[in-house]
Amino acid sequence: MKKAIVLLLALAAVTGAFAQTPAVSGSATLSWGIDLDTNYTGFSNTYTADVTIPFGVADAEATGEGTYGYIAITGVTFELTGDPTTGTYGFNGADADGYTGSLEAKIVSGNLYAMVYSHTAMDATNYGADIVDGEVSANIDADLAGTEIGITGDYAFALIMNSKGDWNANTASEYAFGAKAALKLIPDMLTLNLMAGYDMFEATKDMFVAVKAPITLLGTSLKLTPAFDGLYTEATSTFTWDARLAATYTFNEDGTYADLIVYYGADEDLEVKVGFKEVRTGGFVDGLLVSGWFTYADFLDDAANTTYWKAEANFEYKTMLDDVNYVMPFAYFTMASTPLTTLKAGVSAMLIPNTVFTLQYNSDDLQSDSAANTVSDKGEITFAAKITL
Repeated sequence: MKKAIVLLLALAAVTGAFAQTPAVSGSATLSWGIDLDTNYTGFSNTYTADVTIPFGVADAEATGEGTYGYIAITGVTFELTGDPTTGTYGFNGADADGYTGSLEAKIVSGNLYAMVYSHTAMDATNYGADIVDGEVSANIDADLAGTEIGITGDYAFALIMNSKGDWNANTASEYAFGAKAALKLIPDMLTLNLMAGYDMFEATKDMFVAVKAPITLLGTSLKLTPAFDGLYTEATSTFTWDARLAATYTFNEDGTYADLIVYYGADEDLEVKVGFKEVRTGGFVDGLLVSGWFTYADFLDDAANTTYWKAEANFEYKTMLDDVNYVMPFAYFTMASTPLTTLKAGVSAMLIPNTVFTLQYNSDDLQSDSAANTVSDKGEITFAAKITL
């Protein structure tokens, strides 16, 4: 009973202090399906139930003038989640990246600052990220807590100092030091981002440098982003690196775009990915959402016959029957060199409020077995009614 009272008091404090209205949501789905491989049939029931109490929908900030302390709290939520099938409930405050909101606290004097952060930026260094399998993954071990001292503006610069733990947990006195800069060389056109770090007292002695330079051309239609990561490990005297160039051309302000990414790493792995995406609203065809991507990797490993490729295509077309109800055929297709071919296709329709009916075919592996002259997975057909609040 004590726990229940404490919870109610906490809820009262939250709703009273922040004056936010809790958001209650849930869904229940009834599905019937047939497995085309086994001819088994049956029903499936799934449920979700969520109560979200926002602490701050907009940024909560406290500022001052001259030299002052500044704090900003963003993205903090308090969510009650549950599984009605088992009667178990729990709490979740994490966002999509696993962080429980963001807290930023600074001592500010003009454009100078010293700060405390809720999670460090020392590990956010994968500017030259690979497409399939690359080289660099800088692991700065001493990144639990610390401080950042810097200057803001068009030529922003900061020094970072972190430790692996506090004075009780950091038994080996492990520290990491770093620096970062964001230089607006040409306003609204070219920004140079730099970052470097050194895991000074860790056994692996990781040292990294990362460079990224987004360039905007043709108004805002074309964006080029060359990037580079380098990692030196002192313990093994090895240097690995990643380099990539991403080009994105946006056809309209709502986001229909085409992408080209080229990657090359120290392991002599050349990778390419090209594709496009048509947005549902404001694109070339209203109601149409379609995308296609093709990836090709390990160009230089042909002798070992390890070349990898993957093709993806997604299609949805939503026809509105009125302001709420709709009919939407869809298809999602993937083919890869593994070999693997997947297909999900069907039609969804909202014909009554809060309820979506879906008829769907799904196969995780359509690839034929040429030796046995059989299909790996004939797939399954399902029909579902999902009620959502």
